[in-house]
Amino acid sequence: MLKKIFNEFSFDLIIDTVDPIIIKSGKASVTGPDDNPVKIWRGGKTEAEPFIPGSSLKGVIRSHIESIVRTEKEELVCMPYLRKKDAVNEKIAGYNISCGEKFQQRMEQEEWGKEGGKPKEPPKETVYSESCPVCKLFGSTFFKGRIAISDAYLVPETTYVLEERDGVAIDRFTGGAASGALFQAEVVSQAQFKTKVKIRNFECWQLGMLAIIMNDLEEEFIQIGSGTSRGFGRIKGTVKNATIRFFRAKETNCRILGLGSFLNNGTYDTSKDDFLTLDNVPEYELSGIWKTCNLNQQQLDDLKTKAINYFYEKLSGQWKLPETMRFDNIGQGV
Repeated sequence: MLKKIFNEFSFDLIIDTVDPIIIKSGKASVTGPDDNPVKIWRGGKTEAEPFIPGSSLKGVIRSHIESIVRTEKEELVCMPYLRKKDAVNEKIAGYNISCGEKFQQRMEQEEWGKEGGKPKEPPKETVYSESCPVCKLFGSTFFKGRIAISDAYLVPETTYVLEERDGVAIDRFTGGAASGALFQAEVVSQAQFKTKVKIRNFECWQLGMLAIIMNDLEEEFIQIGSGTSRGFGRIKGTVKNATIRFFRAKETNCRILGLGSFLNNGTYDTSKDDFLTLDNVPEYELSGIWKTCNLNQQQLDDLKTKAINYFYEKLSGQWKLPETMRFDNIGQGV
């Protein structure tokens, strides 16, 4: 979608382990623990060190924002892996079917005609316009998302601790330890990681989604990895070096411009008034073809507040599930 670059928001995210974490590698050692964390060799070091895969972070963040949207309007967010046949077999409401599966079903019904003897794929504008808000940000099987999260590596010159934790299954009848069910897990604690989060061609409400994540990470509301119900996985996130930039040729008028302001024609179901006006106006510097601004803490806080309010106005007000994306209407030409 959109083979142009209009705007970009990025920041460094520092992740501190409040509780021990374990993101399983899926490989048990011959003589060591049953569960081992993912590790990587980097920087010429002689030993592999733990890291947090960007895919794991993205999955946890997506799940968290899905829960928030679902709390306000359940039908507005899909279940990313729910297929039509599973929804039928398990008697799950049709609106929960993943956006990608819905487009696949509609495509197979030849809603957009045929080409070369095969059903044509839906136009990208339709895919973006009719996808749920979470898929618009994180993507689906039919288009790439707006957000990118890099692997989180240990902050240079910081230490960490690897420790083994014993676990045992509980006998549901006696309430005691089940015989022969002892296992060990190697967990990471007292560690600090760093990653880069970037969102390109954003709408301002998408900044609101991201701002919610920033706040909840800072307040230790988000857990990651395995064993979150057993005291593992709590992390604290700190945002550093927040930067926003726009294409140089566009007049910003000291506002945060979203995708809709740049398109200015309502395509992709965007809004022409897609912008935020901050109380503490940021100063932009010309950097190549970009207008770039490094946000200070006050400006970042102001941006988060305005963006969250903008997001919630849309979520609680005008957003509705398109009739074409309802389960009962798939293939019926609605």
